[in-house]
Amino acid sequence: MDINKIRQNIEKGSYDVSKHAEEERRNDALEMAQVKEAILTGKIIEDYPNDPRGPSCLILGYGRGAPIHVVCGEYDSGKTLLITVYKPDPLLWDENFEKRRG
Repeated sequence: MDINKIRQNIEKGSYDVSKHAEEERRNDALEMAQVKEAILTGKIIEDYPNDPRGPSCLILGYGRGAPIHVVCGEYDSGKTLLITVYKPDPLLWDENFEKRRG
């Protein structure tokens, strides 16, 4: 996936938020502005081109200083889908939140 295309879609409002992503965002007390900031300033740390549901990727970014992971996919139309959003658990991720532990 192309981070620049994802960023463009976020900036122009060409994205959807899945029910799951919305639930996780609320559970982690993240504001949508933080999620957008994380995407706009973040980077792709994992790419899933062969996901059975369609190509997707994991973005690590920071919103108001908090690390945030966002899994994004893309519709055939080119619109972005936020699949899930969460604060990475430091017990499961390295100190930079870029690589899974173990």
